[in-house]
Amino acid sequence: MTKDYQRQKVYDWESSMKSYHKYNLPDMTTKECQKFATQLWNKYKNKFVRNYSKTFNYCSLVKVKKVNGYTSSMYRGLYFLKRKTKDGRECFYKKMHLSIVGHNKKVVIHEIAHALAPETSWHDDKFVGIVVYLYAKYLNYNLKYMVKTLNEKNIDFNFNFSKPLKRRIEAILKR
Repeated sequence: MTKDYQRQKVYDWESSMKSYHKYNLPDMTTKECQKFATQLWNKYKNKFVRNYSKTFNYCSLVKVKKVNGYTSSMYRGLYFLKRKTKDGRECFYKKMHLSIVGHNKKVVIHEIAHALAPETSWHDDKFVGIVVYLYAKYLNYNLKYMVKTLNEKNIDFNFNFSKPLKRRIEAILKR
């Protein structure tokens, strides 16, 4: 199996969600995208997967840069802020590049899901589990419909790799 074996299938599935949910996502400014991405990062950064060490580094900011073209990306690393916390830990930030067409909540959620997923994850089952949860929570996408279409399109997804994610999915399904 290749490193990113279901990338195109995930992109196609995400595009198909627009027609069912009929949400017209308003464009956001770069600052609004940065604020939303930072909120998501700070709320979930260690909920699904341990993404950083609480004892050695502190990362509470996602910097968003507007780029040309049509592709957006989330960078895996932590970038040094050249300052320290009160208790002496280094401060870092995450980096996200958004194209002009990517300045909306759906793209920000997709990219932040990359940061929240395990480091070895690209568009695999764990990433899809996280992105499905975030779409249901923040875009009000229908979770049952998303799961049904993922199964129809043979896209791997997994909610069971993380107990907090599994609990949150079960809570949405009870509504």
